[in-house]
Amino acid sequence: MKIEPFKYPHNNCGINDATEKINLFFYSDSDLLAYSLSQLVQSISDIDYAHLIKVNFFHVTVIDEAVINMLRSSVNNVIIFDLDSMFYTEKIHVINDLKKTNHTLQSIALCNDQEFLIYYRFYSSFFELVLRKKIRINELTKYLGAFIDGFIARHGEFSPSEYVSSKHYFYMLTDKESAILKKILAGETNKKIANTLFISEKTVCSHRSKIYSKFGVRTLSELYSRLKHESLIV
Repeated sequence: MKIEPFKYPHNNCGINDATEKINLFFYSDSDLLAYSLSQLVQSISDIDYAHLIKVNFFHVTVIDEAVINMLRSSVNNVIIFDLDSMFYTEKIHVINDLKKTNHTLQSIALCNDQEFLIYYRFYSSFFELVLRKKIRINELTKYLGAFIDGFIARHGEFSPSEYVSSKHYFYMLTDKESAILKKILAGETNKKIANTLFISEKTVCSHRSKIYSKFGVRTLSELYSRLKHESLIV
């Protein structure tokens, strides 16, 4: 996937052999937030969906006619709004106008904590997803992955579950589970892990079970096989 500012006419940014594509637009005046999101999208698309679809990411700072025409013309568009970058009336006017002309447009709203608490229900009537800007990285990854999975399910031959990489499951781990998994893969015993992390062996066993469950395996050997098959460990 290639990351670049919005250009019109649209240039094909895909770098793989996929025949389908998704255009993901991010409207925000924050370059740092746009860069962070682009890197997250790239990590998801390039590894997990590289030969299925092309994901083109555009950082948009102005919703002008060129952007609107692009959003209206294609059926495979997702737009993420940084609501802190928009006036209140502008937020609703823009998304409502786009939805009238493109019913397939998928939209996500990112807002601050206070706005989320007050306007969540209201925004939910306009956007498919309304999220806090301070959302955990694993949650945002899950939501973006779900959008891409949904597209594949509608246009591909297989169900989304067949495309879920183990890489996604790493994002679902808690900090404690990540620390324990690292030690498990290093070959440490439950007793050694417990002593190092100052927890009981019973707690280690409980976390180990949760880790196996999240990866959809029952034993350590199954976990090793899965991660090795996907080249996530050597």
